Amino acid sequence: MNQALESVQNFFLGVGFIPILVVLAVLGIYIFWAEAHATRKDRNSIFDLYIIAFIITIIWGRVSYILANPADFQGLIWSIVPYEKYSDGIYYFRLLPWKFLKIWDGGFLYISMYVAFTTITFALSTFVKKWRWREMLGVISISGSIMLGLSLFATGLYGENVQVRNQGLGIIGIFVIYSVLHYLLKKALKNNRDSYEKNIFILHFAYFVIANIYILFSLLSSEITKIDRYNLYALAVFCLLSSILYIYDMQKTNIVVDTVIKAPRLPKIGSAVRISKGKK
Repeated sequence: MNQALESVQNFFLGVGFIPILVVLAVLGIYIFWAEAHATRKDRNSIFDLYIIAFIITIIWGRVSYILANPADFQGLIWSIVPYEKYSDGIYYFRLLPWKFLKIWDGGFLYISMYVAFTTITFALSTFVKKWRWREMLGVISISGSIMLGLSLFATGLYGENVQVRNQGLGIIGIFVIYSVLHYLLKKALKNNRDSYEKNIFILHFAYFVIANIYILFSLLSSEITKIDRYNLYALAVFCLLSSILYIYDMQKTNIVVDTVIKAPRLPKIGSAVRISKGKK
């Protein structure tokens, strides 16, 4: 087991941060698309929502890191150009404001990113897309939590931090259990779409509650930055309000509106067609 983890660690160290970030983004959008598509959402709308939320998440993750580590940016001069040229070489993105944009150094707070992703996607899906919260709660929490779990796992391997690595593995384990239950549910109710949708919403809510309780308790009990801690407090409030909204939404009945279109009356075959001339 330790040898396998060491091999994965060496792989991550050799690949670098940006490729891993790209992989996480692709994996996140796939899970987001797969779960949202199961609730009959338009593919283009799903993609647009995810891209906007992911960009805002990246920005907030970087801003949170800057706020949590002000010493890394203090004392630096400001420059119009993003490089410095000296006799021993050229150095890029070491001065302000360019160092703020140096995201390939891995300077993100992943906990803050998860909170941002969860709240932003909620706002966009509920108030912009006008989608029901019971349809999107599982989609958002599953895709966001698995990205957080993989980020913590990778960070733990990079920094050789067993606690952070295990926290990431815990989130991944919850996702694996959910995937197995989802597969069994889909197989058992493959011929009953209505029953499947009702039960998958319940499974989504169970995942939302269990995953976020684990995230809150495991991370708040460890040493994290004040910014991350404040974000987790905000997440706790969000989870409480989301649960109330979800239960309320589940009580609402679906309203199906049947639209009847009256077809034009066509002449019988073989009958004479009279064409009236308009007045000149």
